[in-house]
Amino acid sequence: HTSLNSAYNSKFNSDNPLSSYGWVDDSITTDFSIGIGKLDKRFDVNLVVKNIFNDQTYQSQTWNSWTPALPRFTQLVISGKF
Repeated sequence: HTSLNSAYNSKFNSDNPLSSYGWVDDSITTDFSIGIGKLDKRFDVNLVVKNIFNDQTYQSQTWNSWTPALPRFTQLVISGKF
């Protein structure tokens, strides 16, 4: 099984007084996963990649602070039930 999710954020101003320093550019963040498992869901293995294209657009910024983008990361998820 596979999964592909994308989230689009339009350009916005993240500063409360709406200063010119608070503008954050538009961005697209994409996550992807691929896995294999049994039909009865007793065993499942997934490779998950968050922010696959490593988008570096800030989450927010003001004249004196900023919140960096979430980094790309990869994880292996193994699940099952008895």
